[in-house]
Amino acid sequence: MSVKAGALKVSFWITLLFGNLIATGQSDPVSDIAAIKELLEVIFHRHRSEMEDLKLRVLSGEAKIEALQEDFSLRIFRIEQTLSRQVREASTHIQPSEDDQPRAVYGDLEARLAKLEGLTKYKAPRTCDELKRNGLKMSGMYYLDPDGPSQGHSATLAFCDMTKGETRMDHNLGGSHRVSSCQEFGCSVHRIQYEMSVSQISKLISLSSQCFQEIQYDCLGAPLSSGSTNYAWWTGRHGNTFTTWHGNGSQPISGCQCGATQTCFETDFQCNCDANNGTIWLQDRGKLTDKSSLPVMQLNFGAVDARKGKVAKFQLGPLKCFGNVMDENGSFRTDPSSCQDLWNQGITQVGYYMVRSRKDRYPKVVFCDMTIDTNQTGFERVFGSPGNLRYFEAFDVSLNQPFYDDFRYINFTTANMNSGGHFNIRDGIYTVPYTGTYLFSIHGLPLKRRPFKLQIHKNGVSVAGLSNGESGKSMVGQTVVLDIVAGDMIRLFNFGGDIYDDPTSSDSYFHFIGVLLYSSDRA
Repeated sequence: MSVKAGALKVSFWITLLFGNLIATGQSDPVSDIAAIKELLEVIFHRHRSEMEDLKLRVLSGEAKIEALQEDFSLRIFRIEQTLSRQVREASTHIQPSEDDQPRAVYGDLEARLAKLEGLTKYKAPRTCDELKRNGLKMSGMYYLDPDGPSQGHSATLAFCDMTKGETRMDHNLGGSHRVSSCQEFGCSVHRIQYEMSVSQISKLISLSSQCFQEIQYDCLGAPLSSGSTNYAWWTGRHGNTFTTWHGNGSQPISGCQCGATQTCFETDFQCNCDANNGTIWLQDRGKLTDKSSLPVMQLNFGAVDARKGKVAKFQLGPLKCFGNVMDENGSFRTDPSSCQDLWNQGITQVGYYMVRSRKDRYPKVVFCDMTIDTNQTGFERVFGSPGNLRYFEAFDVSLNQPFYDDFRYINFTTANMNSGGHFNIRDGIYTVPYTGTYLFSIHGLPLKRRPFKLQIHKNGVSVAGLSNGESGKSMVGQTVVLDIVAGDMIRLFNFGGDIYDDPTSSDSYFHFIGVLLYSSDRA
Protein backbone atom coordinates (compact mmCIF):
# COMPACT_ATOMS: atom_id res chain seq x y z
CA MET A 1 0.00 0.00 0.00
CA SER A 2 1.35 3.47 -0.93
CA VAL A 3 1.62 6.35 1.54
CA LYS A 4 -1.04 8.27 -0.42
CA ALA A 5 -3.45 5.32 -0.36
CA GLY A 6 -2.85 4.89 3.38
CA ALA A 7 -3.65 8.55 4.03
CA LEU A 8 -6.92 8.31 2.04
CA LYS A 9 -7.90 5.20 4.00
CA VAL A 10 -7.26 6.96 7.34
CA SER A 11 -9.30 9.98 6.16
CA PHE A 12 -12.15 7.66 5.17
CA TRP A 13 -12.27 6.01 8.59
CA ILE A 14 -12.19 9.37 10.42
CA THR A 15 -15.01 10.78 8.23
CA LEU A 16 -17.08 7.65 8.80
CA LEU A 17 -16.53 7.82 12.55
CA PHE A 18 -17.59 11.51 12.77
CA GLY A 19 -20.62 10.81 10.60
CA ASN A 20 -21.80 8.06 12.92
CA LEU A 21 -21.28 10.19 16.01
CA ILE A 22 -23.15 13.16 14.59
CA ALA A 23 -25.97 10.96 13.28
CA THR A 24 -26.50 9.39 16.68
CA GLY A 25 -26.20 12.72 18.51
CA GLN A 26 -23.29 11.41 20.58
CA SER A 27 -20.77 13.98 19.49
CA ASP A 28 -18.52 15.18 22.35
CA PRO A 29 -15.08 16.84 21.76
CA VAL A 30 -13.16 14.87 24.41
CA SER A 31 -14.76 11.59 23.52
CA ASP A 32 -14.29 12.30 19.84
CA ILE A 33 -10.54 12.90 20.23
CA ALA A 34 -10.10 9.73 22.32
CA ALA A 35 -11.97 7.69 19.72
CA ILE A 36 -9.90 9.15 16.90
CA LYS A 37 -6.67 8.42 18.80
CA GLU A 38 -7.72 4.82 19.44
CA LEU A 39 -8.61 4.39 15.79
CA LEU A 40 -5.27 5.81 14.65
CA GLU A 41 -3.33 3.49 16.99
CA VAL A 42 -5.16 0.46 15.57
CA ILE A 43 -4.43 1.59 12.02
CA PHE A 44 -0.73 2.37 12.70
CA HIS A 45 -0.13 -0.93 14.49
CA ARG A 46 -1.68 -2.80 11.60
CA HIS A 47 0.52 -0.95 9.08
CA ARG A 48 3.66 -1.46 11.19
CA SER A 49 3.01 -5.21 11.31
CA GLU A 50 2.54 -5.26 7.56
CA MET A 51 5.81 -3.34 7.01
CA GLU A 52 7.79 -5.68 9.32
CA ASP A 53 6.47 -8.69 7.44
CA LEU A 54 7.42 -7.04 4.15
CA LYS A 55 10.93 -6.26 5.50
CA LEU A 56 11.50 -9.90 6.52
CA ARG A 57 10.36 -11.10 3.11
CA VAL A 58 12.83 -8.73 1.42
CA LEU A 59 15.74 -9.79 3.69
CA SER A 60 14.97 -13.47 3.16
CA GLY A 61 14.91 -12.91 -0.60
CA GLU A 62 18.20 -11.00 -0.47
CA ALA A 63 19.85 -13.82 1.49
CA LYS A 64 18.78 -16.36 -1.12
CA ILE A 65 20.00 -14.09 -3.93
CA GLU A 66 23.34 -13.62 -2.13
CA ALA A 67 23.78 -17.41 -1.85
CA LEU A 68 23.06 -17.76 -5.57
CA GLN A 69 25.54 -14.96 -6.34
CA GLU A 70 28.22 -16.68 -4.25
CA ASP A 71 27.68 -19.98 -6.08
CA PHE A 72 27.66 -18.11 -9.41
CA SER A 73 30.93 -16.33 -8.52
CA LEU A 74 32.60 -19.67 -7.75
CA ARG A 75 31.41 -21.13 -11.07
CA ILE A 76 32.66 -18.08 -13.01
CA PHE A 77 36.02 -18.30 -11.18
CA ARG A 78 36.45 -21.94 -12.26
CA ILE A 79 35.33 -21.21 -15.85
CA GLU A 80 37.83 -18.33 -16.13
CA GLN A 81 40.65 -20.56 -14.94
CA THR A 82 39.72 -23.28 -17.45
CA LEU A 83 39.38 -20.83 -20.36
CA SER A 84 42.68 -19.13 -19.50
CA ARG A 85 44.47 -22.48 -19.49
CA GLN A 86 42.85 -23.53 -22.77
CA VAL A 87 43.76 -20.25 -24.47
CA ARG A 88 47.40 -20.61 -23.40
CA GLU A 89 47.51 -24.20 -24.64
CA ALA A 90 45.83 -23.31 -27.95
CA SER A 91 48.16 -20.35 -28.53
CA THR A 92 51.15 -22.68 -28.76
CA HIS A 93 49.55 -24.58 -31.68
CA ILE A 94 48.46 -21.69 -33.96
CA GLN A 95 49.00 -22.58 -37.64
CA PRO A 96 49.15 -19.42 -39.78
CA SER A 97 47.14 -19.35 -43.03
CA GLU A 98 49.14 -18.86 -46.22
CA ASP A 99 46.64 -16.32 -47.61
CA ASP A 100 46.26 -14.39 -44.38
CA GLN A 101 49.58 -12.65 -43.58
CA PRO A 102 48.32 -10.46 -40.69
CA ARG A 103 46.87 -13.51 -38.99
CA ALA A 104 50.12 -15.40 -39.53
CA VAL A 105 52.12 -12.59 -37.92
CA TYR A 106 49.67 -12.48 -35.04
CA GLY A 107 49.90 -16.25 -34.61
CA ASP A 108 53.69 -16.12 -34.66
CA LEU A 109 53.68 -13.43 -31.98
CA GLU A 110 51.25 -15.47 -29.89
CA ALA A 111 53.49 -18.52 -30.17
CA ARG A 112 56.57 -16.51 -29.21
CA LEU A 113 54.77 -14.96 -26.27
CA ALA A 114 53.63 -18.41 -25.16
CA LYS A 115 57.25 -19.65 -25.28
CA LEU A 116 58.44 -16.59 -23.37
CA GLU A 117 55.71 -17.14 -20.79
CA GLY A 118 56.78 -20.77 -20.45
CA LEU A 119 60.41 -19.78 -19.87
CA THR A 120 59.29 -17.17 -17.36
CA LYS A 121 57.32 -19.81 -15.48
CA TYR A 122 60.28 -22.22 -15.53
CA LYS A 123 62.69 -19.70 -14.03
CA ALA A 124 60.11 -17.87 -11.95
CA PRO A 125 61.21 -16.25 -8.66
CA ARG A 126 59.82 -17.70 -5.47
CA THR A 127 58.41 -14.53 -3.87
CA CYS A 128 57.78 -10.87 -4.68
CA ASP A 129 60.34 -10.00 -2.01
CA GLU A 130 62.93 -11.87 -4.07
CA LEU A 131 62.02 -9.75 -7.12
CA LYS A 132 62.29 -6.57 -5.06
CA ARG A 133 65.70 -7.56 -3.68
CA ASN A 134 66.87 -8.11 -7.27
CA GLY A 135 65.97 -4.54 -8.20
CA LEU A 136 62.51 -4.87 -9.77
CA LYS A 137 60.38 -1.81 -8.93
CA MET A 138 57.18 -2.05 -11.01
CA SER A 139 54.14 -3.51 -9.22
CA GLY A 140 51.95 -5.93 -11.16
CA MET A 141 51.19 -9.57 -11.95
CA TYR A 142 54.20 -11.91 -12.01
CA TYR A 143 54.74 -15.65 -12.19
CA LEU A 144 55.94 -17.03 -8.85
CA ASP A 145 57.14 -20.54 -8.04
CA PRO A 146 57.59 -20.86 -4.25
CA ASP A 147 58.51 -24.56 -4.31
CA GLY A 148 61.25 -23.97 -6.87
CA PRO A 149 61.74 -24.89 -10.56
CA SER A 150 60.87 -28.46 -11.58
CA GLN A 151 59.54 -29.16 -8.11
CA GLY A 152 55.92 -29.91 -7.25
CA HIS A 153 53.52 -27.41 -8.84
CA SER A 154 54.22 -25.07 -11.74
CA ALA A 155 54.52 -21.29 -11.37
CA THR A 156 51.35 -19.27 -10.71
CA LEU A 157 50.45 -15.64 -11.39
CA ALA A 158 50.28 -13.43 -8.31
CA PHE A 159 50.20 -9.69 -7.71
CA CYS A 160 53.40 -8.08 -6.40
CA ASP A 161 53.34 -4.78 -4.54
CA MET A 162 56.92 -3.66 -5.08
CA THR A 163 56.68 -0.77 -2.63
CA LYS A 164 56.75 -3.42 0.11
CA GLY A 165 57.91 -6.52 -1.73
CA GLU A 166 54.51 -7.94 -0.80
CA THR A 167 52.97 -11.02 -2.44
CA ARG A 168 49.17 -10.90 -2.73
CA MET A 169 47.23 -14.12 -3.30
CA ASP A 170 43.58 -13.59 -4.28
CA HIS A 171 40.71 -16.05 -3.88
CA ASN A 172 37.19 -16.72 -5.18
CA LEU A 173 35.33 -14.86 -2.38
CA GLY A 174 36.60 -11.33 -2.87
CA GLY A 175 34.30 -8.49 -1.83
CA SER A 176 31.36 -8.56 0.57
CA HIS A 177 29.15 -11.64 1.00
CA ARG A 178 25.93 -12.10 2.95
CA VAL A 179 25.77 -14.92 5.46
CA SER A 180 23.02 -17.42 4.62
CA SER A 181 20.02 -17.35 6.95
CA CYS A 182 20.29 -20.41 9.26
CA GLN A 183 20.16 -20.86 13.03
CA GLU A 184 22.50 -23.83 13.68
CA PHE A 185 26.16 -23.51 14.70
CA GLY A 186 28.38 -22.86 11.65
CA CYS A 187 25.60 -23.80 9.22
CA SER A 188 26.49 -21.09 6.67
CA VAL A 189 29.59 -22.61 5.00
CA HIS A 190 31.92 -20.60 2.72
CA ARG A 191 34.85 -22.47 1.14
CA ILE A 192 37.84 -20.50 -0.10
CA GLN A 193 39.75 -21.35 -3.27
CA TYR A 194 43.02 -19.58 -4.03
CA GLU A 195 44.65 -18.98 -7.38
CA MET A 196 47.76 -20.76 -6.07
CA SER A 197 47.80 -24.35 -4.76
CA VAL A 198 47.85 -24.83 -0.99
CA SER A 199 51.22 -26.60 -1.30
CA GLN A 200 52.72 -23.58 -3.06
CA ILE A 201 51.11 -21.22 -0.54
CA SER A 202 52.70 -23.21 2.31
CA LYS A 203 56.11 -22.73 0.72
CA LEU A 204 55.42 -19.01 0.18
CA ILE A 205 54.54 -18.64 3.86
CA SER A 206 57.68 -20.47 5.01
CA LEU A 207 59.82 -18.12 2.88
CA SER A 208 58.18 -14.95 4.26
CA SER A 209 58.82 -13.28 7.58
CA GLN A 210 55.18 -12.19 7.94
CA CYS A 211 51.82 -13.18 6.43
CA PHE A 212 48.30 -12.01 7.22
CA GLN A 213 44.68 -11.92 6.13
CA GLU A 214 42.16 -9.27 7.11
CA ILE A 215 38.57 -10.21 7.93
CA GLN A 216 35.45 -8.15 8.59
CA TYR A 217 32.09 -9.26 10.01
CA ASP A 218 29.06 -6.93 9.96
CA CYS A 219 26.08 -7.98 12.03
CA LEU A 220 22.55 -7.00 12.99
CA GLY A 221 21.63 -9.15 15.98
CA ALA A 222 23.86 -12.03 14.73
CA PRO A 223 26.61 -12.87 17.29
CA LEU A 224 29.84 -14.77 16.68
CA SER A 225 29.57 -16.47 20.06
CA SER A 226 27.59 -16.49 23.27
CA GLY A 227 29.43 -17.41 26.45
CA SER A 228 31.31 -20.64 25.74
CA THR A 229 29.18 -21.40 22.65
CA ASN A 230 30.74 -20.50 19.32
CA TYR A 231 28.41 -19.91 16.38
CA ALA A 232 31.25 -19.16 13.96
CA TRP A 233 34.81 -20.29 13.23
CA TRP A 234 37.44 -20.42 10.49
CA THR A 235 39.54 -23.33 9.22
CA GLY A 236 43.27 -23.12 8.47
CA ARG A 237 45.31 -24.94 5.84
CA HIS A 238 45.97 -27.96 8.09
CA GLY A 239 42.27 -28.48 8.87
CA ASN A 240 42.36 -26.96 12.37
CA THR A 241 39.49 -24.67 13.37
CA PHE A 242 39.84 -21.36 15.23
CA THR A 243 37.47 -18.94 16.92
CA THR A 244 39.92 -16.07 17.34
CA TRP A 245 39.25 -13.33 14.78
CA HIS A 246 42.46 -11.33 15.13
CA GLY A 247 46.18 -11.76 15.68
CA ASN A 248 47.61 -15.21 16.31
CA GLY A 249 44.69 -17.49 15.47
CA SER A 250 46.43 -20.52 17.01
CA GLN A 251 45.59 -19.30 20.51
CA PRO A 252 42.88 -21.60 21.98
CA ILE A 253 40.59 -18.68 22.93
CA SER A 254 37.72 -16.81 21.32
CA GLY A 255 37.76 -13.11 20.74
CA CYS A 256 38.05 -10.14 18.42
CA GLN A 257 40.34 -7.17 18.10
CA CYS A 258 38.08 -4.94 20.21
CA GLY A 259 38.33 -7.48 23.05
CA ALA A 260 42.13 -7.29 23.00
CA THR A 261 42.07 -3.48 23.01
CA GLN A 262 39.06 -3.29 25.39
CA THR A 263 37.11 -1.13 22.95
CA CYS A 264 34.09 -3.36 22.30
CA PHE A 265 30.56 -1.90 22.01
CA GLU A 266 29.83 -3.48 25.39
CA THR A 267 32.85 -4.10 27.61
CA ASP A 268 31.44 -7.39 28.93
CA PHE A 269 31.98 -9.02 25.51
CA GLN A 270 35.09 -9.98 23.51
CA CYS A 271 33.48 -9.08 20.16
CA ASN A 272 31.19 -6.21 19.15
CA CYS A 273 28.72 -8.58 17.48
CA ASP A 274 28.46 -10.71 20.62
CA ALA A 275 26.50 -7.88 22.23
CA ASN A 276 23.65 -9.23 20.03
CA ASN A 277 22.21 -5.75 19.53
CA GLY A 278 19.40 -6.09 17.02
CA THR A 279 18.68 -2.37 16.65
CA ILE A 280 21.88 -1.15 14.99
CA TRP A 281 24.57 -2.64 12.74
CA LEU A 282 27.81 -3.57 14.52
CA GLN A 283 31.17 -4.59 13.09
CA ASP A 284 34.19 -6.69 14.06
CA ARG A 285 37.43 -6.38 12.10
CA GLY A 286 40.74 -8.16 12.58
CA LYS A 287 44.03 -9.20 11.02
CA LEU A 288 44.90 -12.91 11.24
CA THR A 289 48.69 -13.31 11.51
CA ASP A 290 49.46 -16.92 12.48
CA LYS A 291 51.73 -18.25 9.70
CA SER A 292 51.30 -21.87 10.80
CA SER A 293 47.52 -21.70 10.21
CA LEU A 294 47.05 -19.35 7.26
CA PRO A 295 45.53 -19.10 4.78
CA VAL A 296 41.84 -19.26 5.73
CA MET A 297 40.39 -22.23 3.85
CA GLN A 298 36.79 -22.11 5.08
CA LEU A 299 34.46 -19.82 7.03
CA ASN A 300 31.49 -21.04 9.06
CA PHE A 301 28.81 -18.72 10.48
CA GLY A 302 25.53 -19.38 12.28
CA ALA A 303 22.79 -17.91 14.50
CA VAL A 304 21.51 -15.83 11.58
CA ASP A 305 17.71 -15.74 11.14
CA ALA A 306 16.41 -13.21 8.60
CA ARG A 307 12.81 -13.90 9.71
CA LYS A 308 13.69 -12.41 13.09
CA GLY A 309 15.71 -9.54 11.64
CA LYS A 310 19.11 -11.19 12.34
CA VAL A 311 21.39 -10.65 9.36
CA ALA A 312 25.17 -10.61 8.77
CA LYS A 313 27.76 -10.25 6.01
CA PHE A 314 31.52 -10.75 5.81
CA GLN A 315 34.61 -9.78 3.86
CA LEU A 316 37.82 -11.85 3.69
CA GLY A 317 40.87 -10.14 2.27
CA PRO A 318 43.56 -11.80 0.12
CA LEU A 319 46.53 -13.55 1.70
CA LYS A 320 49.48 -11.13 1.87
CA CYS A 321 53.07 -12.13 2.63
CA PHE A 322 56.20 -10.01 2.77
CA GLY A 323 59.75 -9.98 4.09
CA ASN A 324 62.07 -12.98 4.18
CA VAL A 325 63.34 -15.46 6.75
CA MET A 326 66.70 -14.28 8.14
CA ASP A 327 68.88 -15.33 11.02
CA GLU A 328 69.05 -13.59 14.38
CA ASN A 329 71.52 -11.03 12.97
CA GLY A 330 69.06 -9.92 10.28
CA SER A 331 70.88 -11.49 7.34
CA PHE A 332 70.74 -14.70 5.30
CA ARG A 333 72.93 -17.49 6.63
CA THR A 334 75.75 -18.36 4.27
CA ASP A 335 76.59 -21.46 6.35
CA PRO A 336 73.32 -23.43 6.57
CA SER A 337 72.46 -24.97 9.91
CA SER A 338 69.31 -26.83 8.85
CA CYS A 339 67.11 -27.84 5.92
CA GLN A 340 65.15 -24.63 6.57
CA ASP A 341 68.29 -22.54 5.91
CA LEU A 342 68.94 -24.50 2.72
CA TRP A 343 65.36 -23.92 1.64
CA ASN A 344 65.61 -20.19 2.36
CA GLN A 345 68.73 -19.99 0.19
CA GLY A 346 66.82 -21.41 -2.78
CA ILE A 347 67.87 -25.07 -2.62
CA THR A 348 64.77 -27.09 -3.52
CA GLN A 349 66.19 -30.50 -4.48
CA VAL A 350 65.40 -33.45 -2.23
CA GLY A 351 68.55 -35.09 -0.87
CA TYR A 352 71.28 -35.39 1.76
CA TYR A 353 73.15 -32.28 2.88
CA MET A 354 75.89 -31.38 5.35
CA VAL A 355 74.90 -28.64 7.81
CA ARG A 356 76.25 -27.21 11.02
CA SER A 357 74.57 -24.95 13.57
CA ARG A 358 76.44 -22.68 15.98
CA LYS A 359 75.69 -25.18 18.74
CA ASP A 360 77.12 -28.17 16.84
CA ARG A 361 80.70 -29.18 17.56
CA TYR A 362 80.88 -31.01 14.25
CA PRO A 363 78.93 -30.87 10.97
CA LYS A 364 76.07 -33.33 10.59
CA VAL A 365 74.35 -35.06 7.71
CA VAL A 366 70.63 -34.32 7.22
CA PHE A 367 68.07 -35.54 4.73
CA CYS A 368 65.82 -32.73 3.45
CA ASP A 369 62.45 -33.56 1.91
CA MET A 370 61.82 -30.28 0.10
CA THR A 371 58.49 -31.50 -1.30
CA ILE A 372 56.59 -31.09 2.00
CA ASP A 373 55.86 -28.17 4.30
CA THR A 374 58.86 -27.02 6.32
CA ASN A 375 57.03 -27.55 9.63
CA GLN A 376 55.86 -31.07 8.77
CA THR A 377 57.40 -34.17 10.35
CA GLY A 378 59.98 -35.61 7.99
CA PHE A 379 61.04 -32.34 6.37
CA GLU A 380 64.45 -32.75 8.11
CA ARG A 381 65.95 -36.03 9.30
CA VAL A 382 69.30 -36.02 11.12
CA PHE A 383 71.77 -38.82 10.38
CA GLY A 384 74.52 -37.99 12.88
CA SER A 385 77.89 -36.30 12.58
CA PRO A 386 80.39 -38.29 10.52
CA GLY A 387 82.65 -35.25 10.74
CA ASN A 388 83.72 -36.57 14.16
CA LEU A 389 85.50 -39.48 12.50
CA ARG A 390 88.30 -37.26 11.26
CA TYR A 391 89.48 -37.29 14.88
CA PHE A 392 91.01 -40.74 15.38
CA GLU A 393 90.42 -42.13 18.88
CA ALA A 394 92.01 -45.36 20.15
CA PHE A 395 94.04 -46.80 22.99
CA ASP A 396 95.99 -49.99 23.78
CA VAL A 397 97.24 -50.39 27.34
CA SER A 398 99.04 -53.38 28.90
CA LEU A 399 100.72 -54.86 31.98
CA ASN A 400 104.35 -55.93 32.27
CA GLN A 401 103.99 -57.70 35.63
CA PRO A 402 101.48 -60.04 37.27
CA PHE A 403 98.33 -58.66 38.92
CA TYR A 404 97.07 -60.48 42.05
CA ASP A 405 94.81 -58.01 43.86
CA ASP A 406 91.30 -59.33 43.91
CA PHE A 407 88.16 -57.21 43.72
CA ARG A 408 89.76 -53.98 42.71
CA TYR A 409 90.19 -51.95 39.54
CA ILE A 410 93.21 -52.76 37.41
CA ASN A 411 95.81 -50.13 36.69
CA PHE A 412 98.31 -50.48 33.88
CA THR A 413 102.00 -50.01 33.40
CA THR A 414 102.25 -49.23 29.69
CA ALA A 415 100.27 -47.23 27.14
CA ASN A 416 101.16 -48.70 23.75
CA MET A 417 98.75 -46.23 22.12
CA ASN A 418 96.74 -43.41 23.67
CA SER A 419 95.82 -41.23 20.68
CA GLY A 420 93.73 -38.66 22.49
CA GLY A 421 95.42 -38.97 25.85
CA HIS A 422 92.08 -39.89 27.43
CA PHE A 423 93.27 -43.11 29.13
CA ASN A 424 94.76 -42.66 32.61
CA ILE A 425 96.99 -45.75 33.02
CA ARG A 426 97.78 -44.99 36.67
CA ASP A 427 94.12 -45.27 37.68
CA GLY A 428 93.10 -47.50 34.79
CA ILE A 429 90.29 -45.12 33.73
CA TYR A 430 89.26 -44.33 30.17
CA THR A 431 87.14 -41.14 30.05
CA VAL A 432 85.03 -41.18 26.89
CA PRO A 433 85.77 -38.03 24.83
CA TYR A 434 83.07 -38.35 22.11
CA THR A 435 79.60 -39.75 22.10
CA GLY A 436 79.41 -42.75 19.80
CA THR A 437 79.98 -46.48 19.28
CA TYR A 438 83.19 -48.01 20.59
CA LEU A 439 84.82 -51.43 20.39
CA PHE A 440 86.65 -52.75 23.46
CA SER A 441 88.82 -55.85 23.42
CA ILE A 442 90.67 -57.70 26.22
CA HIS A 443 92.97 -60.66 26.16
CA GLY A 444 95.15 -62.06 28.94
CA LEU A 445 96.95 -65.15 30.26
CA PRO A 446 95.82 -66.56 33.63
CA LEU A 447 98.26 -68.09 36.08
CA LYS A 448 98.43 -71.85 35.85
CA ARG A 449 95.58 -73.60 37.66
CA ARG A 450 94.39 -70.28 39.05
CA PRO A 451 91.06 -68.53 38.46
CA PHE A 452 90.80 -65.67 35.97
CA LYS A 453 87.75 -63.37 36.21
CA LEU A 454 87.49 -59.85 34.87
CA GLN A 455 84.67 -57.38 34.25
CA ILE A 456 84.36 -54.31 32.02
CA HIS A 457 82.71 -51.55 34.01
CA LYS A 458 80.93 -48.49 32.65
CA ASN A 459 80.47 -45.85 35.34
CA GLY A 460 81.00 -48.48 38.03
CA VAL A 461 78.55 -51.04 36.57
CA SER A 462 79.61 -54.26 34.85
CA VAL A 463 78.67 -54.41 31.14
CA ALA A 464 80.73 -57.50 30.14
CA GLY A 465 82.93 -60.19 31.70
CA LEU A 466 85.45 -62.90 30.86
CA SER A 467 86.76 -65.99 32.69
CA ASN A 468 88.91 -69.09 32.24
CA GLY A 469 86.45 -71.23 34.11
CA GLU A 470 88.69 -70.85 37.21
CA SER A 471 91.32 -73.38 36.01
CA GLY A 472 93.86 -74.01 33.28
CA LYS A 473 96.56 -71.91 31.68
CA SER A 474 95.43 -70.64 28.32
CA MET A 475 94.74 -67.27 26.69
CA VAL A 476 91.37 -65.74 27.47
CA GLY A 477 89.71 -62.94 25.52
CA GLN A 478 86.59 -60.86 25.14
CA THR A 479 85.40 -58.25 22.63
CA VAL A 480 82.40 -55.95 23.09
CA VAL A 481 80.84 -53.04 21.18
CA LEU A 482 79.21 -50.36 23.32
CA ASP A 483 77.21 -47.20 22.72
CA ILE A 484 78.54 -44.68 25.20
CA VAL A 485 78.44 -40.94 25.66
CA ALA A 486 81.00 -38.28 26.34
CA GLY A 487 81.99 -38.31 30.03
CA ASP A 488 81.37 -42.02 30.68
CA MET A 489 84.23 -43.86 32.49
CA ILE A 490 85.38 -47.30 31.34
CA ARG A 491 87.54 -49.47 33.67
CA LEU A 492 88.61 -53.10 34.14
CA PHE A 493 87.68 -54.75 37.42
CA ASN A 494 89.46 -57.82 38.78
CA PHE A 495 86.55 -59.95 39.95
CA GLY A 496 88.73 -62.50 41.76
CA GLY A 497 91.57 -63.79 39.58
CA ASP A 498 95.31 -63.81 39.06
CA ILE A 499 96.71 -62.31 35.88
CA TYR A 500 100.02 -63.56 34.50
CA ASP A 501 102.72 -61.45 32.94
CA ASP A 502 106.49 -61.76 32.76
CA PRO A 503 108.41 -58.64 33.71
CA THR A 504 111.63 -60.13 32.28
CA SER A 505 110.15 -60.56 28.80
CA SER A 506 109.36 -57.98 26.15
CA ASP A 507 106.17 -59.87 25.44
CA SER A 508 102.99 -58.65 27.06
CA TYR A 509 100.18 -61.16 27.57
CA PHE A 510 97.57 -58.76 28.86
CA HIS A 511 96.12 -55.98 26.67
CA PHE A 512 93.08 -53.74 26.93
CA ILE A 513 92.13 -52.03 23.62
CA GLY A 514 89.51 -49.47 22.71
CA VAL A 515 88.62 -47.92 19.32
CA LEU A 516 86.01 -45.33 18.30
CA LEU A 517 83.94 -46.84 15.48
CA TYR A 518 81.30 -44.18 14.85
CA SER A 519 80.58 -40.89 16.54
CA SER A 520 77.35 -38.91 16.80
CA ASP A 521 75.89 -35.96 18.67
CA ARG A 522 73.45 -38.04 20.70
CA ALA A 523 73.60 -37.24 24.39
